[in-house]
Amino acid sequence: MNNILNKLITFALLNNIEIISTDELSTDSPSGANVDKKIIVLNMNWHENNQIPFQLAHEIGHILCEDKGSQVLYFTPTKTKMESGANKKAIDLLLPFYMEDKEIDEISSVEFMQQFGIPEELNDLVLKEMENKINS
Repeated sequence: MNNILNKLITFALLNNIEIISTDELSTDSPSGANVDKKIIVLNMNWHENNQIPFQLAHEIGHILCEDKGSQVLYFTPTKTKMESGANKKAIDLLLPFYMEDKEIDEISSVEFMQQFGIPEELNDLVLKEMENKINS
């Protein structure tokens, strides 16, 4: 997981996104992004440790999509239009890590979602993005 986090952080830095990684937040405090300033605060103390890469990819997604909302956008994997864009971008960023050494018949949306703590309500989006990646 650390290798994936490091690669996501490198991707963020290459896109002029600053990452502030901390383990001083509560286990229930989600990661967040300030889109205008291109800064992400990443909670390394999050209660679902395997979900941290998804949270980081999600927050990167908000910045890359140039989402506008309140001053700071907090990680919420809901299906609103703004969150859908961030979720799609997060899935697109994480799929290559999951799929890199797998044959097509070894790819599983359930396994992918479990590996990164992706909420079940995003299953349709995961299936669609997996299909797009396989067919590209």
